[in-house]
Amino acid sequence: MCVIQIIASLLASTKAIYKSAYYIAKNDRPYSDHFGFLELQQLNGVDIGVGLHSRYSAVEIIDHILKEMKCKIIRQILEISGKLSIIFDESTSLGATSTLIVYLKCEVSNELPPYFLFLDLIELPDQKSETVFEHLLNCLNKHGFHDNYLKENLVAFASDGASVMLRKNSGIAKKLVTKYTNIVLWHCMNRRLEWPLNDAVDERQLNECAAQLDQQVKKIGKLLCTRWSGTVLPPCIIIFPHQKMTKVEVRLSKQCTVD
Repeated sequence: MCVIQIIASLLASTKAIYKSAYYIAKNDRPYSDHFGFLELQQLNGVDIGVGLHSRYSAVEIIDHILKEMKCKIIRQILEISGKLSIIFDESTSLGATSTLIVYLKCEVSNELPPYFLFLDLIELPDQKSETVFEHLLNCLNKHGFHDNYLKENLVAFASDGASVMLRKNSGIAKKLVTKYTNIVLWHCMNRRLEWPLNDAVDERQLNECAAQLDQQVKKIGKLLCTRWSGTVLPPCIIIFPHQKMTKVEVRLSKQCTVD
């Protein structure tokens, strides 16, 4: 009986520690807050045991919770044969290491709309399309999305306009379409909108057009980048003044200022 009570006490203290670590991850708090939360729980009369109190323990606990939650979501996707889309991008770490960030937009329930799931962060030995394609398929297979499942349920692929992604004959998009013939390719809309707008903002061309038309050209200002899609709206309003806007665009236009 004493052994059972000891085990129950250890489980209760471990559960309290896990809840604190989960709160840190969910609310974007620094790992260093872990020990402070446990001290607060102890002051409130909660038994927190004698271990797993450091920030390093918090990292391991959060990583374990992440893996378990991800496995549960993937099992739900596979059980209902949910459709999925792949969204990924290349990036470079501070150590100049090439990485691949992989997201899925997937169905986890027949009643709920699809939502985004961070799948993995893959380290790449190089940035060749063959290497990226191979590591992407290995990542999907590792998480349970095997070839037969992808042929039936993979519906779309989205990325930026980098040549390694959308190269006509040897890009990753071409390889995916060859292997999974039913998917839809989607080029990042922010980038597709950014490029023509950057061309249109050329001040010299605008001044020449204004001189010919004898009109005053409004100053568009600076387009930040594709990460700030909200800054693209004012130039769109100026360049396409007669285009009917949606309700969302109307609200955005009130928040943005045009000099």
